[in-house]
Amino acid sequence: MGMRLPATVIALCALGAAAGQGVAQVPNDLTRDPLDRATILTLPSVYRVSTTHQVAGLVTSSGREIPLPGRLGLLREFGTAFAVAPNGVLVGAKHVLDPSDASIIERAVQSYLARRGQDSSKAATDAWIRGNSPTLVGRQFIERIIRQADAGSGSRGSRTWPRQRVIASDAARDLTLVKLPKAQGAPALILNDAETLGTPIVALGFGRAASVDPSSSSPTQVPTARKGRIDRTGRTRQFPDGRFTKITAPIQNGDSGGPVIDADGEVRGAVRWIAEGGGIIEQSVSIRAMLTEAGIKNEAGPSGTLFRQGMTAFWALDLPAAEDSLKAASAAFPDHASAARLADRATRLEQAPVSFVRTGGARDRYLALATLFGLLAAGCVALLMQRPVPPPRPVGVHSLSRELD
Repeated sequence: MGMRLPATVIALCALGAAAGQGVAQVPNDLTRDPLDRATILTLPSVYRVSTTHQVAGLVTSSGREIPLPGRLGLLREFGTAFAVAPNGVLVGAKHVLDPSDASIIERAVQSYLARRGQDSSKAATDAWIRGNSPTLVGRQFIERIIRQADAGSGSRGSRTWPRQRVIASDAARDLTLVKLPKAQGAPALILNDAETLGTPIVALGFGRAASVDPSSSSPTQVPTARKGRIDRTGRTRQFPDGRFTKITAPIQNGDSGGPVIDADGEVRGAVRWIAEGGGIIEQSVSIRAMLTEAGIKNEAGPSGTLFRQGMTAFWALDLPAAEDSLKAASAAFPDHASAARLADRATRLEQAPVSFVRTGGARDRYLALATLFGLLAAGCVALLMQRPVPPPRPVGVHSLSRELD
């Protein structure tokens, strides 16, 4: 396998710089890290969720009325969802997608305390609710907006769905299934029910350190990838009928409902709570059970399969095959967040003044790849992963990991 190095340096630096602009959270296309590659495979099936309700006020158990006029009663919840069946079938956290009265009360009390300049932390909010037992007055659903993750500069994704159909909600699992209209061909992720301790994972989500999003008018569309491992599994004292998994990835508010994937890009669970030293996830077996109850089969779909095939070829430097599969994935779902951009990347690499001669020898392939990625690492590419802001210390229900067996 031969390479004309001086021209390669110029060509690949230009491509790497274009890939890295403004998307620090997204791994570079030519990464060799298995978790980074899995993240790239997953991104086209990840979505940002926001739900808005208007509440007129609260009434405490003592009869005291607390009005929440205007913006004070405009309550927004943010989270993450991901596709679990082709053509726009998504799963996410129920408390985001289809919140109960209890979830809305928690957000309303938090808003009330914050506007009064009082402690509005999870612990303080829970304590206020226990002491006052409030009920809602005038709850009104305003909107639920779901938008594709932006997988990088030049992508054709980031399509928005302001209307969806709720297929099923399960309060015990804190999961909701929704169907996006006119999403024919949209790819999905494969579930993996294994709970092997120590498995390296990535949690993908639109998390942030603050519990209330102050920038809802212009939210980011690029999710953050948070690396960790499967730490342990077990039951909790508070939810003895459920079985949960603890991960070490630094989960933040807004990651709720996001996928936790392994190095193969398969889903091990959905983020449920922040926990000390990581997070708690609802296991994939729970998601699969909901799909089965709804009569839906978990599969990637044609565009998902073609995208994986194209990226596998891309990473093997089989650029013609990569171009063909990625273009086919884009044709299967024109709003695919990555396929068209990466097909163009394969074409540009193929046309660059670089020659690849296949010998079939593993040593030659490894040497060529080492040279290629070494050039990229020489300062031509942005940082692979964004280092997340440390999450706030969890309290109350967020500390369930401490109770895991």
